[in-house]
Amino acid sequence: MKLRTFLFYLFVFLLPWQTRYIVFPYRWAGHFFEYASFSIYAVELVLWACIIASLPHFKKIRIADADIFLCAFLFVAVGVSFFASEPLLAFAALFRIAEGVLLYFSVRTMKINWAYFLSLLTIAGFMQAILAFVQIKLQ
Repeated sequence: MKLRTFLFYLFVFLLPWQTRYIVFPYRWAGHFFEYASFSIYAVELVLWACIIASLPHFKKIRIADADIFLCAFLFVAVGVSFFASEPLLAFAALFRIAEGVLLYFSVRTMKINWAYFLSLLTIAGFMQAILAFVQIKLQ
């Protein structure tokens, strides 16, 4: 298995475990405001490792209509971010959109075993559900 494919599978497995570090907490009227706070998720480190491992393979991608639409969407998102009333919040959201676009192109360069992919996602989700059930019963 190639490193970038392994990192993608690891990303999929860790996706339900959204552990994060709140870099810039935002307070509004004295209370923590989730949607304006900037956080770094642990799974993003694996995502970026996957993207970086896939970068040399991007030149092999054949451009499709969906790719042009996706790049146009990203271009418009960049333009709109400059005129936002909260530019830092807009650029944080733009960063997440760019991660999604790069993940899309990374996956396009891989040969994914979809049965393995769905199994990993199901197992990770099942483990998260068991943990949630235990927490509900113990609290």
